[in-house]
Amino acid sequence: MTRGLAARAAIPAQQLVDAPYSWLGSEPATGAPKLYAAVGARWTEADAARLPAAVARPKGARRHTYDLSRYGLTRDAVESAFAGYNALRAEVDRA
Repeated sequence: MTRGLAARAAIPAQQLVDAPYSWLGSEPATGAPKLYAAVGARWTEADAARLPAAVARPKGARRHTYDLSRYGLTRDAVESAFAGYNALRAEVDRA
């Protein structure tokens, strides 16, 4: 995570697009067009028509669940490793 954030810091800001999770997570119908616009792509009616199927959860699907101990990890270790990323994500989500 540290290397990833350092690499990101070396990229000129005008070449990055920070998309709040809400753009696609909770508001995909308005967020997907915003994301397309942010990267200079054109959102079309065909894209809009495909969106409901792309975000629909298959019937009967169960969420994946993972136990950190399976990988020799603790919650504190994961939170520490992702602290910088989580701070960046929170900043983006506030925007």
